[in-house]
Amino acid sequence: MGHGLYGNIPFGFRSYFLGASCNSSIHSDVRNFPCQPFKFNDIKASAFFEVEQLGYTYAESQTVVTRSRALEAMNLQLAAAPSLESASPPAPPQTLDVQLDPIANDFQRAYLRLYDVEHTEKTYEFRVFANQDVTPDATTALTNEQRFLGSFFLLGHGNCPGAPGHCDRLASTADGLRQEHHLSPGIALIDVTNELKSLQGKSAATDRSVGEGPLSFSLVVVDLLNHQVSHEHIRFTRLSLSTV
Repeated sequence: MGHGLYGNIPFGFRSYFLGASCNSSIHSDVRNFPCQPFKFNDIKASAFFEVEQLGYTYAESQTVVTRSRALEAMNLQLAAAPSLESASPPAPPQTLDVQLDPIANDFQRAYLRLYDVEHTEKTYEFRVFANQDVTPDATTALTNEQRFLGSFFLLGHGNCPGAPGHCDRLASTADGLRQEHHLSPGIALIDVTNELKSLQGKSAATDRSVGEGPLSFSLVVVDLLNHQVSHEHIRFTRLSLSTV
């Protein structure tokens, strides 16, 4: 999780970090600046210059796609597909396809994040596949051969057990001091390092580098019985792929 924390901090601080890494002659007043609200004498600004010693690092690259943009692109592709005049309108696809920009070939770690994920009443698993020639579904094997990157379980909260308004995260209290609601949207994170490196190796074997073309991610949502449901069951605002 530390990679994500420092991968999303302001660009200005990252620029300072890069400058500090290249210049060891930082003024002593800066190095010895006390970091409030810590009350320990040994917690100075210099302790945070080398963030890798703390187990953190910065994202070297990040590509972001909003859910609305992914849906728009998928609907345009569906509308452009050839169809017979007598055929019924095609059913909305259950699998969500997301197109991402190319990534660097020399990454050490790779993380996939879904932001502002809404809680659901039922439990679902969403599975992520990459660069599939055929749209994956619930029957697609979760193997490297099928370019399976990983999955995330969203535990359902069930029926609301509380009084009216207990599960309404938009409801406000009389004094307006309500803390963050337990059903507030969150972040889903999947470490896809090994899987992307495996995909990278296969691409190199066929003289095609992962970084040369865009990535296509397919999101498959299944219930506890392994039945595929519409991707609409998992609501989020945007998806990102960060590499270090």
